[in-house]
Amino acid sequence: MKSPRGSWILALFLAIGFASPAHALTIDITYTHSVQNLSYFSSVENAVNYVVTGIENRFSNPVTLHIQVGDMSGGLGESETSLLNIPGANTYSGVQTALINNATTPNELFSVGPSGSVGSATDPTGGGSFDIPRAEAQALGIDPGDNASDGEFLFATNVTYSFNTNQRAIGGDYDFIGIAQHEITEIMGRIPGLNTNGYYLPYDLFRFTSPGTHSVSINNSGVYFSIDNGNTNLKNYNFPNGNGSDPQDWASGVNDSFNAFGSSDSADIVTPVDYTTMDVIGYHLTAGPTFTWTGTSLDAPLGSWTMPGNWSAAGGPPDLAGATAQFAATSPTGTVTLDGPQTIGFLQLQNGAVGSGLTIAPGSGGTLTFDNGASAATITVSAGQHTISAPVYLNSPLSISVGIIPSTSRRASGRPCGRRSAPLQTRPIPLPTARK
Repeated sequence: MKSPRGSWILALFLAIGFASPAHALTIDITYTHSVQNLSYFSSVENAVNYVVTGIENRFSNPVTLHIQVGDMSGGLGESETSLLNIPGANTYSGVQTALINNATTPNELFSVGPSGSVGSATDPTGGGSFDIPRAEAQALGIDPGDNASDGEFLFATNVTYSFNTNQRAIGGDYDFIGIAQHEITEIMGRIPGLNTNGYYLPYDLFRFTSPGTHSVSINNSGVYFSIDNGNTNLKNYNFPNGNGSDPQDWASGVNDSFNAFGSSDSADIVTPVDYTTMDVIGYHLTAGPTFTWTGTSLDAPLGSWTMPGNWSAAGGPPDLAGATAQFAATSPTGTVTLDGPQTIGFLQLQNGAVGSGLTIAPGSGGTLTFDNGASAATITVSAGQHTISAPVYLNSPLSISVGIIPSTSRRASGRPCGRRSAPLQTRPIPLPTARK
């Protein structure tokens, strides 16, 4: 069974000044009385806290967002987003200037550069008016600084949910964590304007039907997300076609919390492309978060890479360019299954001994991509004997460092590219044993 997720918009027209950031990204959550009175409120609260901590750990803008959590009688999930009409930032050139002034990360800088989706002086809307979600205006540094609500996340109470971070795919249950990720990021600015109510929104500027051809109409099909002016299709957008779903969500495909439709029995995770969308609309994606394996087992079914609770940092599993996956000396040995495509910049193997260690296996269709941008990705082996039996792809040069003896260091070069390259190997890769 699939249910559409929805979004609603609250428009506000304000003349505002610039705020002075003083701290890292914080999301302040409040709950309606009806939610607090639910018999499973503690499960809701724990799941929302997990989602919020994951978002706070991934983005570094020094702002505080204010979001309320409420409930509704039907549907699945919904968001209500407060919008601002900001003098000086209510035109294409004004939005472009705000994105340029805010840009610090590689993707942000590229997307507003000469080859980026928001790099041209030509207005793809033909002079349309722009609003900006209140939360996004804070991220861009042009918010009113008045502590008003940025929006509300609503979830249906007529369906059953999985709240367990380690077992999000349960028969007959919907993944509450994935729903919360979907709706909260909509409040943060991942919503469309498309002139359906007389205004456009910044996220509209990343929609394309072909290289160099923006799509700023809800009636277009074949629309995809791109940050390089349409030259690279990073993900296909959903085409509503009158079914009530959202045009800024992803088309159905692999499980993803940003998909337009959610299914029971599945875990909907945040993918690297999802993080890119939030990055280019103004949220500074942090580079290189470290995730340490804390799971008590490395064998099926508990040894899945995809289980967030197996990793110490909220927001896991590690699936992000530049991220570090660490198996510490206290981690068990055995087999971890990828169970889907995973991307990291660094792999640290510190567990095991001669003849024992870790096997990274594909599981259900898993692959491991090493991506650290223009810099080298690294596998570091300081103990144990390990094997990668899953297909390995290189989007960055790869350095393999074993033990503490310089002569055992190796390098394997792959061509850096924007998309996944050919696999390095599809047979098991036995990594050299560390020397003590």
